[in-house]
This record gives sequence, structure tokens and C-alpha cells, in this order.
Amino acid sequence: MKGKLILTAAFLAAFVITTIAIMYLNNTCDNIFAFDFTAPKTIKIKPKTLEQAKAPPNLIEKGIINKLAAPNEDPKTDSVMVEIRNPPKGKEDLTALADSIKKIKAEVKKQQPVTTQNVSSEESVKEKVIVTKEYKDWTKKTAGLYEAMDSKRAAKIIQNYSDNVARDIIYAMKKKKAADILSQLNPEVVQRIIKVRQ
Repeated sequence: MKGKLILTAAFLAAFVITTIAIMYLNNTCDNIFAFDFTAPKTIKIKPKTLEQAKAPPNLIEKGIINKLAAPNEDPKTDSVMVEIRNPPKGKEDLTALADSIKKIKAEVKKQQPVTTQNVSSEESVKEKVIVTKEYKDWTKKTAGLYEAMDSKRAAKIIQNYSDNVARDIIYAMKKKKAADILSQLNPEVVQRIIKVRQ
């Protein structure tokens, strides 16, 4: 046991001494891993003076003026260019202005019926969605009732519905119960109910 402790302590001491030697030589020599033990070359960096960092004031002013004078070239932003004219002085200018106002009003009137049609179509779509949601809820509840009933009685009742309603009710049921109810119906009725919708 003592022999193992002595060996471990010796290896540990050798490891620590080697690590310290590598760190020291790395700081004092150029490149110890390439066996270049010469002193490292020092590079003197002259500190920058504050005068070199300053820009001429007229250059800054020109940059700001150019930035403000240049049109906005960013494609993400939408800008409107406005042309400033002298106010209209003659009758011709006033009539041209009045004509352009009439054209704008006519375009606005044309757009208003389109928006009212869109609103009415949106309302009708909402009503249809509400009706279809109520219908789906009704078919689920009715299918649940018919699943609880005897297959023969449920088949007689489902046979009296229209084909589309009967199809929706049967598709809302569990497969096993729906197959049991369909087996109670005539084959022609089953084919009529299950045929592809068009």
C-alpha cells in the first residue's frame, strides 16, 4: 500500500512540475512546441492620439445634410413624395382642381358598393358556418342516441331521413354500431345512402 502511495505521489509531483515548467517556458520563449527557445519578439504599438480620432466638423455636417436630402431608399418603408406647387391663380387651375376632386369622389363612390358587398358576403358566410356547426352538433347527438337504441329500430328511423342526413348520422357513429344498423337495412337503401356525394 505504501508503495502505491509513493508511486502516485511521485507521478503527481512530476505532473505538477512539468506543467509549471511548460507554463514558464511558454511565457519566456517564442514557441517551445517548435523547440524555438529564443526570446519572444516584442512589437511596440504607438498609442493613437486624440487628434487622429477626430473628424473634421464640415465632413460631419455634409454627411448629415446628404442623409437628410437623400430620398428614403429603404424598400421596407412606404413613402409618399409630395410636390409643392404654387397655389392656383387662374380659372383654368381652379377648374382643373375641381375636376380632379370630382374624379376622386367618383372613385370613392365606386369603391363603397364593393365594400358593402364584401360585408354582406362575410355575414352570409358567418351564418352558414353557424348553421353547419349546429348541424354537426345535432348529428353527433343524434348518432349517440341511435347508438344506444336497438339496431332494428334505429335502422327504421334512419331509413326515413333524406340520404344526406342519414349518411351524416351514420358517419358520426362508431363503426361497429353503424355496420350493425346498415345490416338491418335493404341493400338498395344502403347503396343509396353510402354512394359518393356529387
